[in-house]
Amino acid sequence: MKIEVSQLAQNIDQELLQKFIEAGVFYGRKKTLTSPKMKEYLINLPTLGNIEIFNLDKTKELLDKAAQFMSKLIKEGEKILFVGTKPAANYVKEVANFLGQYWITFRWPGGFLTNFVTIKSRIDFLKSLEEKIKSGEIEKYPPKEKIAMQREYEKLIKMYEGVKDMERLPGAIFIVDLSFKNHKTAHREALKMKIPIIAICGSDNDPEGVEYIIPANDKAPRSIKFLLDYLKESIKI
Repeated sequence: MKIEVSQLAQNIDQELLQKFIEAGVFYGRKKTLTSPKMKEYLINLPTLGNIEIFNLDKTKELLDKAAQFMSKLIKEGEKILFVGTKPAANYVKEVANFLGQYWITFRWPGGFLTNFVTIKSRIDFLKSLEEKIKSGEIEKYPPKEKIAMQREYEKLIKMYEGVKDMERLPGAIFIVDLSFKNHKTAHREALKMKIPIIAICGSDNDPEGVEYIIPANDKAPRSIKFLLDYLKESIKI
């Protein structure tokens, strides 16, 4: 499959365009998997075979819009929850920490947004365990109880490390790949709670209710890292 650079974009600086291409941002999934709602972001050229190709002009335009929205939120004191629970998306932790935002990269806890009061009690319990461990108070407990507390702490920290300081629902949620099972739940909960959604959407995604769609390759680690780096550098805080 041969693609001319001019087919991918016409309004992007050549140096930046080359970076988009090297990261594989333009690749979608097989055409048989294409979501009708994503067709407007694709290049319709029959010579490209069975793989969908994103229009990188639209990708960059929408990336910039997402960055502007995220910058505005952060400046207003709101927090963004970054969600990337698949191995290819773990870079979200580094980017979220850099921006001073929340993150979930282990597994989406069902009800995290829709039942936050209950989830918050688990987070508070995690913080109490952490304090007992740091202060040495845990050494006062019998051996079996101490081991049980340590195990519970290790389980909870995997789940909630990136949201330990979260006291209320976020101002927005950023999701990598809406088609991933865990992320579908996050997507549904955000819609139910009317929380603005920003998402990297592959050609097979159903972007229902996503206010800031970033149409791009949401499967390849290199593409995800490039997009997150682009946002990290573009968001003004």
